[in-house]
Amino acid sequence: MSTALIADRATVRDDRRRIERRAAADRLVDLAQHLAPADRTLIEAIYRDGRSVAELARLMGVPRRTLQSRVAALVR
Repeated sequence: MSTALIADRATVRDDRRRIERRAAADRLVDLAQHLAPADRTLIEAIYRDGRSVAELARLMGVPRRTLQSRVAALVR
């Protein structure tokens, strides 16, 4: 198998994963419409706007792990 073919397959695989992750994030943001406004804003900031949990924790003045646990619980 040629190196170019392997690279093409890797690119297609990476593109497919990126599309699947984006679709999953979009579904989460859609489902977040049923959450309390503060929780919805948090999910949107992370999954729609691409902000990191660490960045949001700094802005909110809360420990990163606390916010990370909260986001995980909301996603579940």
